[in-house]
Amino acid sequence: YSGWAGPCNAITSTFKRLKLDFNDDVTFAQVKADEIEDLKDYRDNSCPHFLFYNHGIFVDLVVGVNASLIEKKIKQQIENEKNNVPRVVVRYYLITLIYFLRAKYGTDGIKNAVHSSESVETAKEDIDLLFPELPEVLKHEKTLALIKPDAYGSGKKDDIVKMIKDNGFNIVAEKEYRMSMDIAKEFYVEHTGKPFFESLTTWMSSAPIYAMNLEKENAVKAWRELMGPTNSEKAREIAPQSIRALYGTDGSQNAVHGSDSFRSAKRELEIIFPELCPKTTTLALIKPDAYGSGKKDEIIKMIKNKGFDIAAEKEYNMTMDIAKEFYKEHEGKSFFEDLTTWMSSSPIYAMKLDKVNAVKSWRALMGPTNSEKAREVAPESIRALYGTDGSQNAVHGSDSTASAIRELGLIFPEINVELPKPRQTPIQTETVTEAPGQSDEVTEIKSRELNTNDIPIQTPKTTTLALIKPDAYGSGKKDDIIKMIKDNDFTILAEKEYNMTMDTAKEFYKEHEGKPFFDDLTTWMSSAPIYAMKLEKEDAVKAWRTLMGPTNSEKARAEAPQSIRALFGTDGSQNAVHGSDSLISADRELGIIFPEIGPKIATLALIKPDAYGTGKKDDIIKMIKDNGFDIIAQKEYTMTMDVAKEFYKEHEGKPFYDELTTWMSSAPIYAMKLIKEDAVTAWRKLMGPTNSEKAREEAPQSIRALFGTDGSQNAVHGSDSRVNAKRELDLIFPELK
Repeated sequence: YSGWAGPCNAITSTFKRLKLDFNDDVTFAQVKADEIEDLKDYRDNSCPHFLFYNHGIFVDLVVGVNASLIEKKIKQQIENEKNNVPRVVVRYYLITLIYFLRAKYGTDGIKNAVHSSESVETAKEDIDLLFPELPEVLKHEKTLALIKPDAYGSGKKDDIVKMIKDNGFNIVAEKEYRMSMDIAKEFYVEHTGKPFFESLTTWMSSAPIYAMNLEKENAVKAWRELMGPTNSEKAREIAPQSIRALYGTDGSQNAVHGSDSFRSAKRELEIIFPELCPKTTTLALIKPDAYGSGKKDEIIKMIKNKGFDIAAEKEYNMTMDIAKEFYKEHEGKSFFEDLTTWMSSSPIYAMKLDKVNAVKSWRALMGPTNSEKAREVAPESIRALYGTDGSQNAVHGSDSTASAIRELGLIFPEINVELPKPRQTPIQTETVTEAPGQSDEVTEIKSRELNTNDIPIQTPKTTTLALIKPDAYGSGKKDDIIKMIKDNDFTILAEKEYNMTMDTAKEFYKEHEGKPFFDDLTTWMSSAPIYAMKLEKEDAVKAWRTLMGPTNSEKARAEAPQSIRALFGTDGSQNAVHGSDSLISADRELGIIFPEIGPKIATLALIKPDAYGTGKKDDIIKMIKDNGFDIIAQKEYTMTMDVAKEFYKEHEGKPFYDELTTWMSSAPIYAMKLIKEDAVTAWRKLMGPTNSEKAREEAPQSIRALFGTDGSQNAVHGSDSRVNAKRELDLIFPELK
């Protein structure tokens, strides 16, 4: 409680009675938050907070005096302890968020803005009611299982794997694995600073372990129950048939490890099974201070030791224009001029880094922005080791995937980062000439043999938004501008006269909110009609921005006299045309201006042997076309057993796997590549539920209801996600890749 509000004396009698009822099972403490730093989050509250701890774990919270609820929660915790129910940690920040939102947006006790379940039990009821589809999702939950050096080294692997399979887990992936010390420290990072950290990481990196990616309904919880309590001695007392009871020695050498939450499982699987996770990309710059003082090789060594692939690298000289564009989100801030001047004053070293969660991983390796702070909280980070202060801090890294795409496009324009096209062969060292205005020198791009989603053979066609603004449209320049667009080989996919409302203008230009010109810009753009176009071309965003010319029309007349802004613009706002600055922006802006045009995506449709063999193809194709799908490729196809196994590999080890792959490779099928807005979802809806009997009950006009028999012989197959659609289309239509 807060000192100014005083303790809640009304509840004291209840506590005394409960203390008599439960004796030493419950301890009560009354604490003034003002005097204890660790309780600062509880200060300045007029309501007392009642915190419930079970063996040191924060398990519940009641805000405000509610004697019956407090008593109920105490009894529930004691009952849970008797029944060995796992203790669920309550996150204080989630609870305080509820109270903050109610204080800010609520009106009274009923109209209080947000709802939150009052306990784990009611939470389950609420979730089951509101998310009935969740049990199906949880059936495929994954978690990490490690057989530690003690159990793996003593030959217990087969026994443990047998227990895993006997308990209904599907082993999605498995391998012998040797942790490096760096990986061990990253893996157990939450224990940094604890007394056992050094011995734990040393031991886990001292010998091979056995790693498994396990799948099951509620996999995280199920695997932790099968492992048993952390301490093997305790496990032998309360869970004698658990793995740790049977094969562990103590609290560290306890045979196995398992992730403690869904989030931890995702993080740990990415560390141990990076090959199963898609790699992403980010930009890394070694700034003038570190590059000029010869720290490049040391920094690159750190980068490689952390498992990054350097997909491309080069020495690079920023022009002042590039520096201003690169750091444009800081324009108007006090350090902007110094920063852009410094970054364009001498060479830097640029790298395109690939890794699972590349942006986050690179930012963690860099450390905090301020090098002094980095030396305090992340002493092994790059900025701690090689930086000086908040600007001269050795390295730069993109702060999001969207920023990475934008920044890589600026620094590596020769590499199509925005829409990568996979290559099947290693990329060899090649030479490219930098974009005009950056350098006339030939720069070597060193591209490693890696998961090569980086330099495409051909630049694919992309789309962007083009607007003819009120100044040029109102003065009759539309036809001249459209002629220039067509003469530069753009295809106009859609076009219309358009009137922006003020709300649309504010949403469209929201990244400029708070800047001095924001109100004038949005008022002007919503004051008169404009002309909007969806343009298509190879590398459309860059090509259209080149044709537009520099933002300021005066500068355009000096540097790009044949550009649209040079010919038809007046200044920096009334500059004739607008164009998206990245593919991310293009997608967002096209959605605002052309909401009627949704992006078409592709999915795979298979007519299975049961429906194809009985002559249902034409009926199914008619339903497909009647529902607005375009069939852009189709063929009769006979799966080999190898292709069937690869196609259904996620089901390997399941009881129906052999029967399914045998049947799908036993007779011809009919394959189609379908496109439509949100094709994956639309096709799965048209197919209906997997089980044909269920389909006849819930979706009687679906394909499976009309032509299927059961859960396997259900007439048709469809990809369940965009990622799987690409994988499956590549398998069945390799000629289209």
